[in-house]
Amino acid sequence: MARRFPDLIREISRQGHEVGSYGCWHRRVVNQSRGEFREDVSSSKKILEDLTGSAVLGYRAPSYSIGLDTLWAYDELREAGYLYDSSVFPIRHDFYGIHHWPRFPFYVVRDEKNNWAPADGRVNNPPREPSCKILEVPITTLRFWGRNVPIAGGGYFRLLPYAVTRWGLRRINNGDKRPFVFYVHPWEIDPDQPRMAGIGLKSRFRHYLNLKETEGRFRSLIKDFSFAPLREALPIAEGVPS
Repeated sequence: MARRFPDLIREISRQGHEVGSYGCWHRRVVNQSRGEFREDVSSSKKILEDLTGSAVLGYRAPSYSIGLDTLWAYDELREAGYLYDSSVFPIRHDFYGIHHWPRFPFYVVRDEKNNWAPADGRVNNPPREPSCKILEVPITTLRFWGRNVPIAGGGYFRLLPYAVTRWGLRRINNGDKRPFVFYVHPWEIDPDQPRMAGIGLKSRFRHYLNLKETEGRFRSLIKDFSFAPLREALPIAEGVPS
């Protein structure tokens, strides 16, 4: 997208939005070799930085695909110069998620066995060498009946009535006293997009459900809540240009 529509990316940045990286090819981490992942996250970062003139600090893996079997991705993200990741969805799911990891931003650090693991559930952990830690900003979940429930975007935003989403997000703000991370895909605001043939019923349901409702719900969302770029809302001053 950045290569095909560079002026669009420049305009997004010019209007004050933070531009993060999603990689170049939308391939799940588990389907890439370590070398392929290294090239993907490095090249996408450079393309976006060249266009916007600003450092790209954050990364999100397609399909939240940083999991327990791909924690080596943190090494490559740190090496490429990213300061935070937002790829972990702390839920049980058939396709992604690390359900037992913290619900709110935390540092992932190297443990005594040189493995990556959460230091704790807070962002004010003891300082470590920058190469040994990265800030993880998990996809926000609602704690309900002893489980982490997805509430903050995507198919869940289209599945649930907007009143339920608003209630859940306010509960996070007022009950947990924490901000939430919300996500929406550009294609979810395009109800007239082409329909793909040959996909399964579950995939069809996940992708096309309530597309006509997304834009109206999103407009309500930005009226009902205040938002800020992650680089302004998180303790990631290290390496941020003044």
